[in-house]
Order: sequence, then structure tokens, then C-alpha cells
Amino acid sequence: MRRRLRDLDGRVLAGAIVVLFFVVLLSFRAATGTTPWAHVGVEPGGTSFVDLRSVTSAWDCVRKGIQPFPNNPCDPFHRPYNYPRIWAQLGRVGLGQGDTVPLGIAIAVVFFVAALAVTGPLKLWEGAVYGAALIAPATMLGVERGNVDLLLFALVVLGLLLVRRNAWAGAAPIVLAGILKYYPAFAGVVLVRVRRRWPAAVVSAVVLVAYVAATLDDIRTLRHVVPRVVVNSYGAGVVVEALRLAHVSWAQSAADVRYVRLAVIGLGLLLALALLLLGRAGSTVDERRLDAFWAGAAVYLATYVFESNFDYRL
Repeated sequence: MRRRLRDLDGRVLAGAIVVLFFVVLLSFRAATGTTPWAHVGVEPGGTSFVDLRSVTSAWDCVRKGIQPFPNNPCDPFHRPYNYPRIWAQLGRVGLGQGDTVPLGIAIAVVFFVAALAVTGPLKLWEGAVYGAALIAPATMLGVERGNVDLLLFALVVLGLLLVRRNAWAGAAPIVLAGILKYYPAFAGVVLVRVRRRWPAAVVSAVVLVAYVAATLDDIRTLRHVVPRVVVNSYGAGVVVEALRLAHVSWAQSAADVRYVRLAVIGLGLLLALALLLLGRAGSTVDERRLDAFWAGAAVYLATYVFESNFDYRL
């Protein structure tokens, strides 16, 4: 029995932790009529899958012949539509706000399957730690909101699983994710890591740069309508905004704010360099995990520098 437990893939334990978490949540909901998100560190969004509703309501507008970008009159909370236009065009397939709940559940399932697939086999203790990460507040914020970043995560994972077999096949899902939300394009750094992947990296970069150039006006619009808050967020801009809200006297002017932001980024880079030097003495690394680390680190660093992002993007 001990040998069997020792040989058990830790991903089974991680998956069991996730399932148990939702069993408890749903049991509580069945008993009380409300889901206790606040008790697990997630600020409720007011309704189920509130982020996803921004997309599905835009689909309703498209079917009515209304342009939802950047102002979405079909959104139940009158929020601006802060996604690339390509998402709105999916409304032409007939989906709408009435499909939000099943779509939100499906996206969550796809996310957890991808999260368990990307790691490869885990030891039991690794599975326990990973399971805890999968039910952490930052992760569950994305699940509760039904944010499409979970779907983009799955696309990047698909690219990582394919890239070791064929660079072109691996590049395709990452490029698609970049087209759908821009920031996942930074995960394409895995194509630069290995020399034989460089042709796919060059073509991917050309496609993404051309797409950015073609949608530059939309990007400028999105920068103005994307919410920037301190709560449930991370980034260099979040640190500065938190200091401003705390009435720190030396971070009031525009120049001070810029210097603080640069200082935060600089300290982060110094810490990263220190960790890199400490880690160089380590043993051999699993190539799949190294690819995943490069992709995740690139996305995190890029989104951190670009001022403000919600925690589920961690």
C-alpha cells in the first residue's frame, strides 16, 4: 500500500483537492442559497460569471446590429467592453447572455484540465502544494468571474504541450491566444529558448506584430476603458496607486509616481537576478517544466510592467 501511494501521480491528489473544494462550495450553496466566495478570499462579483457576461452581452448586441466596442449598451452593469473586437464577432454563431453559466462552467473545467496536464507527473507532496495553488484566491477569482483568461491559459498550455514535438504546432495556439487578448503573446518566448524553434518564433512574431499594427487604435481605446484598481490586482502601477491612496507624501506628483514605478520594477529585477544566481547550482531541469516556467514568467513580467492587471492573470 505504501508503494502504491508513493507511485500515485500527485495530479490525482491535486484534482481531488479541487473537486472537494467545489463540493464544499456547492453544498454550502444548496444549504443556504448563496455561494460563500467571500469566505475563501474571493470578492463576489454581484452575479455569476460577471466578467464573462461582458462578452456574452456583447454577443447580444452584435445580433441586434449594435456595435458594442467600446460602449456596450447590452451589458447588465453598463460596463465598457474591454476585450478585442474579435470576441464580439463570436456572437454571430448564435450565443448570448443566456449561455453565460454553461460557458462559464465549461471554461473552468477546461482550465483545470489544462492546469493538471501542463505539469506532467507530480510527487504526492507536489500534488498537495499544486492543489492548494489551484484553489488559491487569485485562481478562484478568475473562476468566479468566468474570465476568458482561463481559456487563454488553456491555449498556452496546449502550445507548451505541442511545442516539444513540433515548433509550428506549438506556436499556433500561442499566437491564437495572443490575437484573442494580446498579452499571452509573451508566452511565445518559449519559441526563442531553443534554436530549432527560431523559424516558428520569427513567423509568429511577424503575425503578432502585424495584428498589433492593424488594431493599434483599438489597443489605445482599451487602455482607457480597462479598469485599474488596487483591490484584487497586481503590477507596478498598483503599487504606486496604493501609495497614492495611502497619502504617501513623496509619491504625489507625476514625476514621483514615475520614479516609484521604476524603483519597484528595478527592485523586482534585482531580486530575480539574485534568485537566478542562486538557482544556477541546481540539478537538471525537466524541459517541459522549463518551457512552462519561461512562458509563465514572461507573461507575468510583461503584465507587471504594464501597470495593472487583475490577480487571476497571475
